[in-house]
Amino acid sequence: MANRYGNLVGSKRISEDFETINVGFDRVQAEMDTKGTPADAQAKADAAKAAAIATAAEALAAHKARGADEHPNATGAAAGFMSSADKGRMNAATADPTASTLMQRDAEGRAKVTAPAAADDIARKAETDTVQANLDSHAMDTNIHVTEADHTKLNGIAAGAEVNQNAFAVINDVEASSKSDTVIFEGGTGITVTTDPEGKRIVLTATGEATPGAHASSHITGGTDVIPDAVVSGSSGLMSGSDAKFVRQDGESKTGAQAKADAAEQAANEYTDQKVGEIVIDDASLSQKGITKLSSATGSDSESEAATPKAVNTVRQLAVSQIGDLAELQTTDKDNLVDALNEVFTSGSEFKGDVADAITAKGVPTSASDSKATFVQNIESIETSTVINGQQQVTRTYAETIAANDPVLTKTTYTNDLNFAENLTAAAYLTLSPDGVYLAITIGTSPFITIFKRNGSTFSKLPDPAILPTGTAQALAFSSDGVYLAVPHNTSPFITIYKRTGDIFTKLPNPSVLPADFGQIALFSPDGTYLVVGNANTGPYLNIYKRSGDTFTRLPNPSILPSSGVLGLAFSSDGTYLYVGGSGSPYVIVYKRSGDTFTKINDSALALPSTGRAGAFSPDDAYLAIALTGSPTVYIYKRNGDSFTKLPDLGTLPLGNGVGISFSPTNGEHLIVAHSAPPI
Repeated sequence: MANRYGNLVGSKRISEDFETINVGFDRVQAEMDTKGTPADAQAKADAAKAAAIATAAEALAAHKARGADEHPNATGAAAGFMSSADKGRMNAATADPTASTLMQRDAEGRAKVTAPAAADDIARKAETDTVQANLDSHAMDTNIHVTEADHTKLNGIAAGAEVNQNAFAVINDVEASSKSDTVIFEGGTGITVTTDPEGKRIVLTATGEATPGAHASSHITGGTDVIPDAVVSGSSGLMSGSDAKFVRQDGESKTGAQAKADAAEQAANEYTDQKVGEIVIDDASLSQKGITKLSSATGSDSESEAATPKAVNTVRQLAVSQIGDLAELQTTDKDNLVDALNEVFTSGSEFKGDVADAITAKGVPTSASDSKATFVQNIESIETSTVINGQQQVTRTYAETIAANDPVLTKTTYTNDLNFAENLTAAAYLTLSPDGVYLAITIGTSPFITIFKRNGSTFSKLPDPAILPTGTAQALAFSSDGVYLAVPHNTSPFITIYKRTGDIFTKLPNPSVLPADFGQIALFSPDGTYLVVGNANTGPYLNIYKRSGDTFTRLPNPSILPSSGVLGLAFSSDGTYLYVGGSGSPYVIVYKRSGDTFTKINDSALALPSTGRAGAFSPDDAYLAIALTGSPTVYIYKRNGDSFTKLPDLGTLPLGNGVGISFSPTNGEHLIVAHSAPPI
């Protein structure tokens, strides 16, 4: 291998070229000694760097000293420096429509220009909107748009021209020569032609200036223009020959005929007077017809006088006042008093038998044929103690004689035979479905509602709905069929509505219009068609929804709304009347429903002295009871149509504020009031 350090031969062994190798290493060492150490090399490199920096600095200083002409300004064809004028233009750029400035987009990427004036100016949105509006108006108008050629044709059509208008090509033997040929009417002997351009008329007038020829023969029998004879009570015409003969020869003159008629009338009157004078009419009796005298007496025994309508009405009024109006009978037959009484006796007999059977069933044998005294005695003998499952009858002995109606204090302990499979947390409000199968309870924290299903005496918690109310539930309301559950609460959307399928409660979509704030109370109408929700703090305080399928749509507000928060709601059994109790005067409003319209009843009697809380209609809707927050704690009204009359206050009123009220559901004989002071 030949190089500058040694010439080695590849075919020789190392031992043969050993000396040559040593010589080569010596030469390498000698060259390395001439190059210096790494420190020397670094020092040389540093010196070279410093020299290069100094040289560059000198060149830059010289470049600056030569001034701005060293690099020319940029042009459209070559790069260069920016001139001060261009810098000023760039700094003045703006998105506003400022003259002689560069256009710059604003933060939204927009820029403005002034209104265009020349054909090649930039059009603004205002101008394009105007064009678009004109196009929209043009496209929507009812005018017909035609081509220029068609427009020219239409301009040649006179105003009022019609397509396919009727025309006569020939008038008598005068034939039109063209589409716009002219016919001239000329007057003849005794005829004048007058035109009325404004009225579009041609008037032909017979002037009588010429003597018409003889033509009477043409109007009589055998002529060409026969005038018919006159018809009695019909058309006028000529007199016939026979009529002329009668008038001229055979007939009576008008004066003669009148004289004969007068004479005939006088003779008839004389004959009639004579015959009438010969008639003798006896007074009427029980056995024959005749003249009857009228009488208004109601206590007369006369058999020859007839009663006037006044006498009959007096007797009728007396009968109504003493017997009563038959229409108000509670019997099926109301038209006949005897039949009605027979029906009462029949019904009474059946009732008596039913009562006898009922007394017998209570352990005291009784027959329908027993006397009234026996019935009373047997009824008093019935054991009246109530048997309650799980309780025992206890005989108590008192230290002294207890008279009837004396107050007696007893203490009874009741046990709860209901079993909840899961412990309940503190409940604020609860309600049972109408069939008693489902129990819904509100609680103060999430999930805000808990729903149980009853099986016998055991209540098992159902899984929570997939979507829960958003806040604390204030109340609960089941629809009458138990399918829908409304939950008003204190946060938006303020009302949550569930639909039950089996044991699953699924939240329905929110109504499109929601209560204005915190839903405080809710109630379904008896048929489940309407849902009423009362607000607490913000009007309108009353929200009425109509259900169609699973959709609840808010109805327009009644014309008169509550003035404050709604605290009580109650529907009449037929859904016609709606009670709304509130915290502000007059504290109560009753609406009457007609279709989907709820109208406030203007009855001055409907006024409360304090806040109206719960309300309840009796099962027959004849009474409305209201629980109040102040004394008296109960108001009871009797309803007659749309009128409500307040009944006297109860002799003994509940203590504390009234919070709940209800009639017994079967016959409304009992009224239950919940209030805030013991006993509650």
